[in-house]
Parts: sequence; structure tokens; C-alpha cells
Amino acid sequence: MYAGWIVLDLRMIIFILLISLFLTTSIVTMFVRNRAWHEYMTIFVALYSLAVVLQVVVLNVLLSQPVLRIEALFPFP
Repeated sequence: MYAGWIVLDLRMIIFILLISLFLTTSIVTMFVRNRAWHEYMTIFVALYSLAVVLQVVVLNVLLSQPVLRIEALFPFP
């Protein structure tokens, strides 16, 4: 088994969460009409999760701007 240190860039995480919130809110308000409240929430949560994951992947992999970084791995007894 291994353990490790994971480093988070909190400024980048907050930026991603806020951009995802605004993006998801605007998409839901523009394109989703005449639904029940639980359908709004389901669509919102799905789009928000997708936006956060995509932004983390794009920033980490494509732009080489680490949001999540594994600092060190070491054996754990």
C-alpha cells in the first residue's frame, strides 16, 4: 500500500467552482423551461459536476496549471 501528499491550489479550486456555478446557472435558466423543481435540481447537479470535472481536467492536463497535484508517494505499512 502507498500513501501520499496531495496539494490543492485553493485559488484555482474557488475559481473553478464559481465559474461552474455561473455557467451552470446560465445554461439551466436559458435552456430548461416548464419542468418540476426536482428536474431543475437534477439537471443543475449533473451539469455542475460535469463542468467542474472538465475544468479540472483541462487545467491539469491541457494547460499544465495544476489544480490537484500529488506531491510525494511513499510506502505505507
